[in-house]
Amino acid sequence: MLSRNGITAIARRGYDLLRANSSQVHSVSPKTTTSTQVVVADDGRTLVCWHPEPHIPYEFSLPLPNEKEPNSSAIKSLNGNDIRDVTHLNDMKETLAREELMKMTHTTKHRWFPRLQKKKAKKTPMERPYL
Repeated sequence: MLSRNGITAIARRGYDLLRANSSQVHSVSPKTTTSTQVVVADDGRTLVCWHPEPHIPYEFSLPLPNEKEPNSSAIKSLNGNDIRDVTHLNDMKETLAREELMKMTHTTKHRWFPRLQKKKAKKTPMERPYL
């Protein structure tokens, strides 16, 4: 709680409140620890809180579990367990292979029909070499 003529503080549970007067920091509680601390400026409009990371002994830490990475392949069979054999797509025409890929991956045709404008565009030389 802040008063008009000076800075007074009411300690909350688990906090060490500090008071800042004329560029000095004074502890409100008699026992200052490395736990969370609050500093109030002279005008009472600025509160600065410091809460360092708690120290956990190495004996109490555990290694991260090894998680198995799920198969991220989009081409799976209907039951989801086996990856479909896609070698038969090499022998098919491009349009039929793309249609089958669209059905297998549940995507639109735009994913499998790339735009050829960039490949067919006229390649003009740069006007200036530094561009």
